[in-house]
Amino acid sequence: MWLGYVGILSYLDIRSLLTIFNAYTLTAVVVSVIGIVAYFSKIESLDFLLYGSARIKSFFKDPNVFGPFLIPPAGYVLWRSSKKNITIFKTIILILTYIILTTGVLLSFSRAAWGNYVIVMTFFILFVNSKYINKLKLIIILIAILVPFLNYLINNTEAGELFNRRTSLQTYDEDRFSEQQKAIDYLELYPLGFGPGQSEEFLKQSTHSLYIRVFTENGFIGGLIIILFLITTLLRSLVISRQAPEKYREFYKLVTICIIGIIFNSFFVDTLHWRHLWFLLAIPWMNIKNKG
Repeated sequence: MWLGYVGILSYLDIRSLLTIFNAYTLTAVVVSVIGIVAYFSKIESLDFLLYGSARIKSFFKDPNVFGPFLIPPAGYVLWRSSKKNITIFKTIILILTYIILTTGVLLSFSRAAWGNYVIVMTFFILFVNSKYINKLKLIIILIAILVPFLNYLINNTEAGELFNRRTSLQTYDEDRFSEQQKAIDYLELYPLGFGPGQSEEFLKQSTHSLYIRVFTENGFIGGLIIILFLITTLLRSLVISRQAPEKYREFYKLVTICIIGIIFNSFFVDTLHWRHLWFLLAIPWMNIKNKG
């Protein structure tokens, strides 16, 4: 999948990449709105969009995939809203889009997605907006809009009770940690791994970690290769964020931050088959010379 993305991106320039991100953002907004409507409407025919009637998953397999999918577009609309010469109308649209995506992440009740979100937004404020005044303006806007909205959502809807439960250890967390320890123990018996896709055959449940899954299925060699690949891609992304045309450097910084966020997310969720993971990891490998 990664090779496919790299092959496609090699034929595109940066402006085409931004067009793809616009489509990605539109898709994220649509699935978020549909999921939010299903969550608050309580219409039984829309229950298939929810996980256990309490968490939004929209058209995704589960909330742990849905929530992280929305984070790169959320960062993207923040980047767009911080650009110069943007009209008030566009700013309002982008802020509303950001609120919708943030609501989707929150109502996924995915703790890994929440951590991913905090990392991306914190790094965005610290490193993407280069001017102090832009950072201050963005912080004020986020506080003025998000804090009252989230306060209402948590304290005046059914989401509040589940939010309080999800911020503490769950009863199934012990089972998850036990299975992860068992998976690590298997490395002593199968140092070369017990084969791709065989986790569910050896374990009672998924490993809930990209790294544990890769190590146990592909052995020490496979595990070290994926770690080396992630580090190399991250370093390349950092280099490109400095080499890209000046007006696009902040966009590449955003991509780098999103990669950091999803690397963190992968400690707690098996992200191996996430299409947007491989899409983000392919961007640093596109040739930006003489493009854009």
